Amino acid sequence: MPPRKPPKVEEPVAPPTAETSVIRGFWSGNISFGLVSIPVTLISARRSGRASLRMLAPDGTQLRRRYFCSEEGVALENADIVRGYEFEKDRFVLVTDEELEAVAPKLSQEIDLSRFVPLADIDPMRFEHGYFLIPNKRALKAYRLLAATMEERGRAGMATFVMRGKQYLVAIIARGGLLRAETLRFDDELRSVEELDIDRSAAVDASAIDAFERRIEELRANSLDTSDLEDTHTRRLLELIDKTGEHLDAESLFQMAKERDPKINRVTVYRTLKMLKAGGLVDELDLMHYGGDQHYYETRLKQEHAHVICLRCGKVEEFFGEPLQRLRKQIETHFGFQILLARTEVGGYCSHCQSLRAREVEEVRHLAEEAEKAANAPPRRARTRRS
Repeated sequence: MPPRKPPKVEEPVAPPTAETSVIRGFWSGNISFGLVSIPVTLISARRSGRASLRMLAPDGTQLRRRYFCSEEGVALENADIVRGYEFEKDRFVLVTDEELEAVAPKLSQEIDLSRFVPLADIDPMRFEHGYFLIPNKRALKAYRLLAATMEERGRAGMATFVMRGKQYLVAIIARGGLLRAETLRFDDELRSVEELDIDRSAAVDASAIDAFERRIEELRANSLDTSDLEDTHTRRLLELIDKTGEHLDAESLFQMAKERDPKINRVTVYRTLKMLKAGGLVDELDLMHYGGDQHYYETRLKQEHAHVICLRCGKVEEFFGEPLQRLRKQIETHFGFQILLARTEVGGYCSHCQSLRAREVEEVRHLAEEAEKAANAPPRRARTRRS
């Protein structure tokens, strides 16, 4: 019998540590199995790009939600509200805070791996949320050893743990030298096939199967190409920002995007801009402007530049030059400071607005002179009417 060929393992990378990661984790504990315990921090693998909308009155005032008794119509305060479970229509059993605390899962700082199962045995329908497990510096060696072993064997570690007062079923997966935690749905959270009204007993024509197999073979790929998963709307929005060469606000970008795609809505554009900003692909600039700050967007540039802003018309120009780099070096040398972020804004008036201002000043000066002449002119003598 030929020796077992180990599965292909991605080239491991040096994982970040809890001390060096710039992203804040929201759970810290240990991965443990047997006598091994590895301190880790849990970091969400997802970025939030959703635009959060608030409920407002027509004049823009924020609204406040209140609860009212459905029978008496009386507003209730938080201290007057209790919780209950509806076991029949309009019939409830009340549950006190003490009873909830008694059945709540105990806080745990351990992800105790009770068994290791083949990764292929986990139905993708069970996957809920993904997280990265970032090791503590002193546990880096054990962390990398566990990740390499699990990835080579194609195994996932199964465990339950408590986070933010809720118990989770979790699968620990290794890929590329990193450990990930995937929270899983419990059995009672998934529908069974028997619940679906689908007739699976119908016979399938063999020739039709052959036709489908040939078509699948024509479209077969050896691996998943993530470029096929590109968000085309995001790419078009970035192209729109770059193509104009101007600094545009969200409303202007929405109007331009709508010209290309009439079906697009304002919320989609605003949400995408927020996601691009969170992902570091675009910068939101709060540039000074006549009448208040204005929010503009530009794609993130590697080369440092300054913004030259007309305080009258709001026109924004970009300035690239060696003086900016010299200024940065002078500041770092003088203060012993490492600059990570630098924004330079120069406010003034563009040539067109200078001409307009000169004309306005001349008009104001002329009106002032006319007013002064009128004030200094001798009063006219009243004319008497002859009888």
